[in-house]
Amino acid sequence: AGGRLMVAVNLRFEDLDWVVGELTRMRERGSRTFLLKSGPTGDTPPNHPDYDRLWSAVTDLGMMPIVHVGQSPAIYHPAWANTDDPSLIRMISVLEPTQQALVFLNAMVIGGVFERHPALKIVCVEADAGWVPHFMYRMDHAFNRHRYWLKPGAELTKLPSEHFAENIYVTFQDDW
Repeated sequence: AGGRLMVAVNLRFEDLDWVVGELTRMRERGSRTFLLKSGPTGDTPPNHPDYDRLWSAVTDLGMMPIVHVGQSPAIYHPAWANTDDPSLIRMISVLEPTQQALVFLNAMVIGGVFERHPALKIVCVEADAGWVPHFMYRMDHAFNRHRYWLKPGAELTKLPSEHFAENIYVTFQDDW
């Protein structure tokens, strides 16, 4: 298509060695991005040191993970569906597209992923971007207030907002 087609790899993350192999294979074929769900795989969250081999490979390959709103489902108590109007739960679900992405981004920043992998860049798409200033403020506020909760050796050398500004891109959703 005249060089206008961009291939984004979509993988399952149960076997990170396989994922690294697939990303390497697809990078050789020209892909520079891959979809990344914003929640844990099994019992392992993406900020866990087990993922470090993935983040190292991603930066070595020059690839960028895409956290898409469709890969970041909001989590609601099942009782919200106890209604005679099913459109209500649908409306609730689309009004908070950033809920799971914010948990993910908090974990990645405060969990030290960008400390360990400063060249890692992540883009969060179609979750709008108006939440960013408040989110950055809240991360810094919580970090400054509760940084002593972090285990020794897990301290950040920068404010969370600085890691966010250097490592995370967001896009607006302009279809309103």
